[in-house]
This record gives sequence, C-alpha cells and structure tokens, in this order.
Amino acid sequence: MWKKRQSAIEAWFQSHSSAKGMYAVDGGSTESLAKVMQKFGLTSKGVHAGGFDLSEQTQKLLHEGNIEFTIDQQPWLQGFLPVLQLFLYKVSGSLTGPADTDTGLKFIDKETVKPYVETKSRFEGTSTTAKAFS
Repeated sequence: MWKKRQSAIEAWFQSHSSAKGMYAVDGGSTESLAKVMQKFGLTSKGVHAGGFDLSEQTQKLLHEGNIEFTIDQQPWLQGFLPVLQLFLYKVSGSLTGPADTDTGLKFIDKETVKPYVETKSRFEGTSTTAKAFS
C-alpha cells in the first residue's frame, strides 16, 4: 500500500513539477512524500513539504531534511485516555462522563526530531519495551 502512495505522489509531482510545496495528511502519505522528496532531491530544488504522524521512517527522513516538519498527534494518548475515561465512568457508577480531551499536537522539525530518532519508545512505536519496568 505504501508503494502505491509513493507512486501516486511521484506521478502527481511529475505532472505538476512547478509546485513549490506538498503536504500529506496521514502517516503513510507523509512517509511516502518524504521518500519522493529524497528520491528526486526536491528539498535542494526549493520544494517544501510536511505532513502528519511519526513513523520510524518519517522520523529518519525528517532528521535527514527530506521534509520540513511533521505533526506528532500523540496517538498513544488518543488511545489511552478514552480507556481511562471509560474505566472512571464504570467505577463511578456513571457519575463521571466522557471528558472533552485535547491530546494536543506537537510540530516536529529537523531540530526537534532528534529525541524521537535517538529514543526508542513504546509510545512512539519504535520499541516494545516498557521503560517504567525495565
């Protein structure tokens, strides 16, 4: 599936070679976009690019400067907090309700991606080890 995304991005750019920027809106497309930027050396040609999510490959490609930014949507919190809220709802006898929770987002660029690249974390999908218990 990722190869199809990359092929689609390549085809689009080749037919729109005067484009000054590209932006991806999901993790797979962001990684594929960064690979296209790398393959054609588009950063050095003044093309700007960015996207969403932090796959391990996206982190590496961002660190190398193939895209300018990505957005860390805090996916671990997006999964954990609803479970915690459901637990509290049950143990309170339904006296608590689901909270409107903004997990936030973090803009990650070439300078701020370094800790992501250097740290293997279960929360970012680059490790299966629980650091609190290791």
